[in-house]
Amino acid sequence: MCENLLMHDVIIQAAAGSVTDPAAACIIASCINRFSHIQFTQHGFCSEPASGCSDSELTDLPNSRRESPRSLLDVLKCPDPSTLARKRAIKSKPPVGVKKSKGRAQVSDPKGVLPSDRLKEFPNECLKINFSKKLFCEACREVVSHKKSSVQTHLKSNKHKKGKDRLQRKVASEMDIAKALKLYDQQNHPVGETLPDSVRVYRIRVLTAMLKSGTAISKIDHFRELLEENALALTSTPNMRQLLPFVLGRESDRVKAAIRGRPISIIFDGTTHVCEALVIVVRYLTDEWVIKQDVCRLMLLAKSMTGEEVARQIIAVFLQKWEFHLISL
Repeated sequence: MCENLLMHDVIIQAAAGSVTDPAAACIIASCINRFSHIQFTQHGFCSEPASGCSDSELTDLPNSRRESPRSLLDVLKCPDPSTLARKRAIKSKPPVGVKKSKGRAQVSDPKGVLPSDRLKEFPNECLKINFSKKLFCEACREVVSHKKSSVQTHLKSNKHKKGKDRLQRKVASEMDIAKALKLYDQQNHPVGETLPDSVRVYRIRVLTAMLKSGTAISKIDHFRELLEENALALTSTPNMRQLLPFVLGRESDRVKAAIRGRPISIIFDGTTHVCEALVIVVRYLTDEWVIKQDVCRLMLLAKSMTGEEVARQIIAVFLQKWEFHLISL
């Protein structure tokens, strides 16, 4: 019994020293004290026999009264898991002997015809030869068999048509960004203006995607290795922040063009979460009868604004900066 008490003291001291939270250390100590009648063994522990019971009498006890060594986790109460704590199902292949569902049949490439021959036969269809010397569709981002019937079927699919339109919009957007960067360089001469247009456009697109998703710019360094697999280099977070004025200017031009000539409603509010801030939001209806809203102004202030100051900011944003007609307000 004295050896068990000494063992308990050693465990309590170890628990109190290894657990940084004092409350957790107290809970561990109370649990051990609660089960002080348990005798620890080399393979686990078992209930301590009654006092005065010799080894010969212990061997004569029935199996129901003799407990085999077990873990401390079997004695402590297990918490009840929530219904949300579930294992995610993993899709797997059917076992051996089970008939598999019919999938897309694999088409073999014809002999005597090269993938480059299909590029000449089907120009302007976003086709190219990838690093594996296979016919690759940039619009759909997948490898296509250079069998003629397979190529024709792929080009007629809705997936290819939508992907082709998306790729054309991407190319047009990159050209607009490149033109806007040249005008921005003439006005500001920022650091890095001598870099290739492809690198600068790629950095603008990555920064815009991070802002739209609500991801902090400081997390770009965590994605940098993955994003640079596209053979286009990014830069550090401080240098990426230097592109924010350019992105802000493009966003202002987009909102200005979207609300031009349309009736709008103006929403403004303030918050003191970080400091006194004023947010102005505009809401409008598109030609497709879709309600849109965009942020027009975010100001960090030293103190709360009066009604006159709020009115002045609204007028400054819509009448002076964006040349908006007062009749549309």
